[in-house]
Amino acid sequence: MKTRTSGQGRRPGTPNKVTRETREALALLIEQNIEKLQDWLDRVAETDPAKAMALLLQMAEFTIPKMARTEVSGPNGLPIVTEPPKLEIILNQ
Repeated sequence: MKTRTSGQGRRPGTPNKVTRETREALALLIEQNIEKLQDWLDRVAETDPAKAMALLLQMAEFTIPKMARTEVSGPNGLPIVTEPPKLEIILNQ
């Protein structure tokens, strides 16, 4: 049995072939049916506008990536403390 050595394979964050092909197929399906999708959303919106908006937002998740939350903290998870520069330093420049 062969063992893998470091550096072989995909780079981190690179989607595999099946994921890429699935996303491309889904994008093509949506692109080819955009008029039908709009008609379906319009019909849903006639009776339930909130549901139509929810569906639109769910579909948007396939094209617009979600933002990841990032927390910035100081050493040991403490808050970052910033102090404005002293007025004398600014005036003496």
